[in-house]
Amino acid sequence: GTGVGVGLVVNHKPVHGLMHPEGGHIAISPLEDDGFAGYSWGTERSPYGGINTVEGVTSSVALTERLAHMRQQQDKDKTTTTVIANAQERDMLKDLPDAHPIWDHASNALANLCVTLILLLSVEQIVLGGGIMNRTILYERIRSQTQNILNGYLDVSQVTTENGLKDYISCSCWGEKGGLVGALSLALDAYEEKEEKKKKEKHVAFSKDCDMEKEESYKRDIEMKMTIAKSIIAFSAIGLIYVLRRSH
Repeated sequence: GTGVGVGLVVNHKPVHGLMHPEGGHIAISPLEDDGFAGYSWGTERSPYGGINTVEGVTSSVALTERLAHMRQQQDKDKTTTTVIANAQERDMLKDLPDAHPIWDHASNALANLCVTLILLLSVEQIVLGGGIMNRTILYERIRSQTQNILNGYLDVSQVTTENGLKDYISCSCWGEKGGLVGALSLALDAYEEKEEKKKKEKHVAFSKDCDMEKEESYKRDIEMKMTIAKSIIAFSAIGLIYVLRRSH
C-alpha cells in the first residue's frame, strides 16, 4: 500500500485483537515550525484528520504532497488543486538528494513511532521496511532521533549505544520483497492451521469411536462376568442340594 502499516509479532505469530493494528495513524510530535497541514487522504476519515500522524507525515503520499507544498511556497502562482494533483506523482521522491529537509520530517515521524512501540510494548526488536525505507540514510536518522526523543529515559544498551540501536532498529532481511514474503507466510500459516484443525477433528472423532468401543467392550465384559457368576452360583446350589440329599 501507500500508507504506513505496523504489525506486532509475539511468539512468532502476528497479533490480531479487535482488528489488525493501525499504528500508522498514531499521533506524533512534529519538528519545530512544521507548517504542513497533513496529507489530503487523511482529511475525511483518518484519525486526527491525518494531521501530525505517522502516515500523515511519512507515507509516500504525504511526502509527495509536502514536497509539492514546498514548491508551491516558491511558486505562488500554483493553486492547492495543482499541488494535490502533482502529489500523485510519487516517483519524484526518488530524485531528491539525501540532504533534502523532507527526509528530516520522515525520519522524525518514524522515530516517534519507534518510541511509542518501545514505551508501550517494550518490543525486543523493530524492523523497518517498505518503499520509503529504500532511502537508506533514514535508518541512521531514525535511530538518532529515537535516542533524542527518549531523552535518556531508558538505560538499556539497545537504545543507548550505537551498535545496540543498529541491531534494535534494523532493516528487513527480505528487503523490497518483505511484503510479498509476509503475505506468503500468512497464507502458509493459515493453511497449516487449517490442516492442524482437520487433524484434531479427526482425532476427536477417532477418540469418540474408541470411547464407544471401550464402553461396548466394558459392557460385554460385565455381562460375561455376570454370566460366569450366575453359573458359579447355580453350580454351587446344585452341589449343595446334592450334598444335602446324600446326608439324608
